[in-house]
Amino acid sequence: MGGLDRICLSIDAASSATFRKVREGGDLPDIEHAFAALAAAKDRCNRPQLRVGIEFVAMRSNLGELPAALRWAAGQGASFAIVTHVLPYDEQHAAEAAYDTCTAEAVALFGRYREEAARQGLDLCRYFEARWKYSRNPEEQRIVELVEAMKGEAERSDLFIDMKKLLRIDYHRLEEVAAVFAEAGEVARETGLELRLPEVALREKRRCSFVEEGGAFVSWEGNVSPCYFLWHSYRCFASGWSQQVYPKVFGNLEREGILNIWNGPAYRSFRENVLGYDYPDCSSCGLAPCDYVQTEAFEQDCHIKEVPCGACLWCMGVFQCLQ
Repeated sequence: MGGLDRICLSIDAASSATFRKVREGGDLPDIEHAFAALAAAKDRCNRPQLRVGIEFVAMRSNLGELPAALRWAAGQGASFAIVTHVLPYDEQHAAEAAYDTCTAEAVALFGRYREEAARQGLDLCRYFEARWKYSRNPEEQRIVELVEAMKGEAERSDLFIDMKKLLRIDYHRLEEVAAVFAEAGEVARETGLELRLPEVALREKRRCSFVEEGGAFVSWEGNVSPCYFLWHSYRCFASGWSQQVYPKVFGNLEREGILNIWNGPAYRSFRENVLGYDYPDCSSCGLAPCDYVQTEAFEQDCHIKEVPCGACLWCMGVFQCLQ
């Protein structure tokens, strides 16, 4: 049977005060009424298979309310929940981001060497100070040698690390996010809620669920785009720098059918290139944003690939949406 099979309501808080702050003009009773209306519509239309769920945008200011929001939503009849980190649209909103822009693998590697440094009584934060000294004392020399050993291990593992970013990591925040996500998982198990949580830090091994699972995004105008990242024009601050994103459109449903668009050579080639995952990781690049990315007429990236996916953080696990 065709038609709508899932619908998602946005719930970014468990308290009315936080909800009104995050969703200006909205309130929790409105969502409660929406759940009731959807339940009545399912009965009236004889569509018991329609699944109703929620999406929670995790930010520093509302993170602690996630477990309670999930429990409340389950009580209202939600069967699934999608949690995503906030996509900052400017530098001001970037302060609300609860994810880290280093990869989880880089954070883990740095953590091991940071612990080793602590055992030796060394402070890795002095690395750049020590590195450029012509004459180092024994302590400074050990700091440089320890970081160089870490870089060597990262290179052997084909792991990109950015020391400046790693030295700025807020470990307390990462632990807080991980703890809240663990509690959210417990609530989901208790209530039977199907829960999708994002990563705490970027995922080194990229995966485009939009393409791998055969998804597409259709705008209100009928334009067909491959994913949420590339469906419209906007500016964001997701990786610590201002990025202009332009839409990637393969056709319009007013002019041709979805199968013709989907099977067209341009769209087929795009999907094949995405699944090759042979494009740069702009979030980890010290030169980003470069002219390859910040251009209205994107042609290729620094890997000579024609897909504008190097700066996408959906495939790195921190952003999620209904698919």
